[in-house]
Amino acid sequence: MIKKHFLLSIFLVCATMLLAQVDSAQSSAEVAAEGPMHAIGLGIILIAFSLLFFAVCAALLILILSAVAIFLALAAAGIVSVATLYGFQKRSFSAGFKTLLWLVVPATAAVTGWVVLWLSDAAFDWQISSDYKILIGVGGGLLSGALLTVFIIRIGQLLLRSMIKWWPSAKFNQ
Repeated sequence: MIKKHFLLSIFLVCATMLLAQVDSAQSSAEVAAEGPMHAIGLGIILIAFSLLFFAVCAALLILILSAVAIFLALAAAGIVSVATLYGFQKRSFSAGFKTLLWLVVPATAAVTGWVVLWLSDAAFDWQISSDYKILIGVGGGLLSGALLTVFIIRIGQLLLRSMIKWWPSAKFNQ
């Protein structure tokens, strides 16, 4: 709080110095009575504050992106651990893998569906409100993700059956 008041007071001092340069009797083409060095000094101060503001914004952006990355990493670790624990409970690798697919694919498709609908609305100007964009995009993404998960599981089962037929002496057949 003290830093904000300090920065605000310095900004107000600089602003009043700049405003003091303007006199209604002088034309805008005349140089102030203090001379050009005063204006250069004020310019340097303003550039320094601009750089300080840019540095603070960059630091905040880095902190926010780091927090988002940590959140996503923890969510991913949670998803993988839930699928692993479910596979251990069922004593089946395929059950854990199916659980992982059922958790990851619909969630990814929901986010993708929302982003694609948002970009399509921006490109084609469909005039859809933001509430409906979220509902339609996420709903369509979840449905398509569920269908995609079913197809992935079925294709995996077909591939496993064909591998068993082609290589009868393989270890996974025993």
